[in-house]
Amino acid sequence: MDYDLKVFLTICDDFMSLSLFFKDGLFDNSCFILNEHSEGIKWAKTLFEKFFEKSVRVL
Repeated sequence: MDYDLKVFLTICDDFMSLSLFFKDGLFDNSCFILNEHSEGIKWAKTLFEKFFEKSVRVL
């Protein structure tokens, strides 16, 4: 099943940050998931890779 899931994902050396969009497509800047642990950063990198694999190149 395909989903049109939109996320705001930031990955740095020291932390990761994730926020989701509302169902109507507006960005929810009131709630973020932050994680400074190596496992959280690793999870975010895996999530990014999954999105990257499903992406379509736009020219």
